[in-house]
Amino acid sequence: MKGLVVVPLVLVMAGLLIACASTPVHPSPAAPAIQRTQLFDWVGMTTEQVIDDADVILIGKVASLSPSRWNQDSGEYWEDDNSEMANLQYYEVTLEVTDAVVDEIGFGDRAVITVLGPSPADVAPRTDASEVQHTMVDSIPFQEGEKVLLFIKRVPLAWRSGPVEKVVLVGGPQGKYTITDDGRALSACMPKGDWSPPTAEMGLNLNACMERGLTLSALLERIAARRHVEP
Repeated sequence: MKGLVVVPLVLVMAGLLIACASTPVHPSPAAPAIQRTQLFDWVGMTTEQVIDDADVILIGKVASLSPSRWNQDSGEYWEDDNSEMANLQYYEVTLEVTDAVVDEIGFGDRAVITVLGPSPADVAPRTDASEVQHTMVDSIPFQEGEKVLLFIKRVPLAWRSGPVEKVVLVGGPQGKYTITDDGRALSACMPKGDWSPPTAEMGLNLNACMERGLTLSALLERIAARRHVEP
């Protein structure tokens, strides 16, 4: 049986609570290498709160996903008993921007967003789920080529050498919508193609999930009404 070392973490950010980190200390002989991941819990926000809190609202296509990294310049996992900062897992999404609905930062045609949690890029194709389940806990679902609408903001993020500014999703999964070919905008809080409510097995706080599905045009109209931009 794998043993776990649980380390409490604290991070203050709009829409986010970090619950704990877990490290397998006795992986099975068949496992590749020790893998570390973190468990996340998200504070619920309304659609209006997410719209109001965003510095930038972008529509675009996911160009690439980085592997998982940790919050220091090298990106390697770290532990430091003398540091007041906690180690924090993240990855980066590169977005090809097709429409800047709101852009108070000035991204242009490409944007790099820091997403807290393990990267979907860590999972090799056709890998048995039982081998990587500890890697996929609480990963916000992104895939290359996916068309998305993102609510993002610039915040100071905990970093080993001291806080650094990063651009993150507003409210974690609440800041990401997948745009479908038939014009729907699906919240990351629900499985694609499934209109049933999310379950605890998804690894997301149910209170963090906004409306389960909207049309893209309806969502853009709500953004326009609150942010005084063209729908």
